Order: sequence, then C-alpha cells, then structure tokens
Amino acid sequence: MHEKCPSCQAVYDRDGGLWTGPVVTSYSFGTLGAFALWIWMFMTDRDFDGSEYMLMAIAAVVCLGTYRYAKSSWLWLLYRTNRVFPDGQEPPV
Repeated sequence: MHEKCPSCQAVYDRDGGLWTGPVVTSYSFGTLGAFALWIWMFMTDRDFDGSEYMLMAIAAVVCLGTYRYAKSSWLWLLYRTNRVFPDGQEPPV
C-alpha cells in the first residue's frame, strides 16, 4: 500500500490504531459467515465430527480475504468524515 495519496499527498497511516477498524470489520465478516454456515448445517442436519475445524478454517479465510477491502472502506470512511488530510494542513473542524 502506498504511504501517501499520489494526487493529494494525504498520509494513509496516521497513527498506530488505524488498523483496528479494518481488523474488527473483517473479523466480523468471518464470524458472521461461519455462524451462518453453522446455522445452515444445523438446520439441514449436515453437522459431522470435525465440522468445527472446517468452520474455523472458513472464518480465517474470510477474515484474511476481506481485510484489504475492509481497510480501503475504512480509509474511505475516515476521508468522508474529514479525518484524513494532507500533511501540513490542520484537520478541518
């Protein structure tokens, strides 16, 4: 990922806590996906021994697969709420 925006020179990674929002978002997607699959397996009587490992693996894949999109969505949200601005400028009030 680039450190600055090529057009407006805004720094993307302003503080150490910037990653927290995307991690929580992608973790939520993984958890909801695994939970929905578990509900479907339970309702259709397709539960089997060791299915919890499959659900954990699916949750991990979904978490890793959605992190990049969660990060870009989080940056867009910060930009729309005026929390991302070019260096040298004061944050808008």
